[in-house]
Amino acid sequence: TEIPELRRLESNGVLRLGAMVTHREIERSGLVRDFAPMLAQACGRVGSPAIRNMGTLCGNIAHGDSASDPAPALIALGAEAVVQGPGGERRLALDSFFKGFFDTERADDEVLTAIEVPPAAAGSRHVFHKFTTTSAEAFALVTVSVSVVPAADGSCADLAIGLGSVGPAPLRAHAAEAVLRGQAVNADSIAAAAEAAVGECDPTSDSQGSA
Repeated sequence: TEIPELRRLESNGVLRLGAMVTHREIERSGLVRDFAPMLAQACGRVGSPAIRNMGTLCGNIAHGDSASDPAPALIALGAEAVVQGPGGERRLALDSFFKGFFDTERADDEVLTAIEVPPAAAGSRHVFHKFTTTSAEAFALVTVSVSVVPAADGSCADLAIGLGSVGPAPLRAHAAEAVLRGQAVNADSIAAAAEAAVGECDPTSDSQGSA
């Protein structure tokens, strides 16, 4: 609270979410819902209302939990983590920020000061799904976020797929993307992409279900 810049939620071409901005603020922000509605939706699925009111997006991401709800959305949106330390500022793409089990590219002497989300490509479409086997507030069995840029002929010009709760860390499903990129989007191509995504996952058994 002593550093007002860390509480800022603003857009100047890029959506910037300071380190002290809570999930609830993002969920309810008209600016976020207009700029990146998938992120507002993902933050609205984090835990309970009390957790969303207290917990911050940057704290969520810095924690490096595979079951993070916003992480797959941020990966699919092409977001960057802004970290600050003795060596200055660094910007790290979220799709390579997560290294492993509760491990990220942020060094021990660095602070995650903001998340930045670039503007979506013209005509792009986005979808977020969190699947749970118990309550809606539980950790996810799997979280899927997809951003798709359709071509004029309806095929998939480009896309990004973020996945959570299916391995040691949130991940980008590059192999699944490669199956769909440049192809017609239909039941067969979607099934092939899903099969490719399975090959990129390494889930463990937990209270939500078996591996």
